[in-house]
Amino acid sequence: MAFPSAFSGLRDARGILLANEDETAAFGGHLARLVRPGSVWSFRGPLGVGKTALVRCILRALADGDGERAEAVPSPSFTLVQEYLRGGLRVLHVDMWRLGAGDSLEVLGLEEAHDDGAAIFAEWLRGDFPMGLDLTLTMSFSDAAPDDGARRVRLDGRALDTLDLNE
Repeated sequence: MAFPSAFSGLRDARGILLANEDETAAFGGHLARLVRPGSVWSFRGPLGVGKTALVRCILRALADGDGERAEAVPSPSFTLVQEYLRGGLRVLHVDMWRLGAGDSLEVLGLEEAHDDGAAIFAEWLRGDFPMGLDLTLTMSFSDAAPDDGARRVRLDGRALDTLDLNE
């Protein structure tokens, strides 16, 4: 998916300026092509900076590609885990905020789901992913211009080897 011509905030291959919801949706559609079975993605940044919004855009792009209904994609804050099926791919959207370092994630079934090929999108992950799962992509969010809602997203991870942000 090509970015719209208004997508002018691109500074380098690892830093993206998302000026509005349309750019976030375009970026989410672009990232959706990188989701693979067993992917583990981390979405980091302060409250309200757009982590869930980008996950929502990625999941909707995956649904659009398969003609599936793009149901509401709420924040997993209260459920801890939201599960989606997109084109035969199981995606778990996880909120790590309320889980401390000593909490057992086995109860959530993440390791088993990952071993079965589920992709995991984790918000509020601090440090490495528990259970020794290898992060495929990390996105760190910040307010680029809080007054107008622009967001800066820094990318890191091995999934970037296959991402061409200029197509």
